[in-house]
Amino acid sequence: MTPADTKRPHDTSDIASVTPQRYPYEAARIAFLCARDGVAAAADYCDRTRRIYRAAVLANGKRGHRHAHFASLPDYRAKFIGSYCDFKRFHLAHRAAPGA
Repeated sequence: MTPADTKRPHDTSDIASVTPQRYPYEAARIAFLCARDGVAAAADYCDRTRRIYRAAVLANGKRGHRHAHFASLPDYRAKFIGSYCDFKRFHLAHRAAPGA
């Protein structure tokens, strides 16, 4: 078996665009996912995770939730929102074309 045979079949052409300047909160995680699973799978992960983070930030006592999620607390809220924005930005830039 040659090294070319063991290469992962994922498209990793956009990994270089994952920089801390572009994704200040989640660059390392997004780059890792792109290298491990490919850009399409990383975009799917970002879409799922951003939805979870948004729901967690909004889950506080004022919106009918019995217990606030720790992501809605002031110490964590800004970090979760920053991560949400990074995930959304990556997903929108790399999502699959409709019907593809």
